[in-house]
Amino acid sequence: MGKSIFLTGAPGSGKTTAIQKVVSCLTREVSGFITEEVREGGNREGFKMITMDGREGILAHIKLRGVPRIGKYGVDLDALEELGVNSLRYALETRTLAIVDEIGPMEILSESFRQVLMDLLDGDVDVLGTIVKRSLPFTDRIKALPNVVLLEIQPGNHDRMVATILKLLQN
Repeated sequence: MGKSIFLTGAPGSGKTTAIQKVVSCLTREVSGFITEEVREGGNREGFKMITMDGREGILAHIKLRGVPRIGKYGVDLDALEELGVNSLRYALETRTLAIVDEIGPMEILSESFRQVLMDLLDGDVDVLGTIVKRSLPFTDRIKALPNVVLLEIQPGNHDRMVATILKLLQN
């Protein structure tokens, strides 16, 4: 069974930045995606997904209409599946380190996302990701899996978390 390491923490705590730092230190191939904020005029307007091979698209935006909503954001499930799910399927097929940033309310709207994630966690692929801190039934099940290492980013432990993740991935 592969290693499954997830960072959790408050929004804006540096989870994505820590993942990016870890990836920049690795020599092995990675697949998957990260999620970044879309800002306009200093305000968060949405989120975009960026795959490890450089493709990107809008995951959620306040201006998206006619799609499922999480809070004020419309969620583009087609973009999630085209970018996020397909990049995770590639990790599963090629057995590369799967980067999953993030497992949260928007992403788990997709049945395909939930399924490929469970396939990764049940398989022999290493997974490095971020997971929402608050309690949700699906994410709570992931956090409780015996092969999952859950690390919490807090002020002052960012660099230590990066070092811990690198050590866990090397062992």
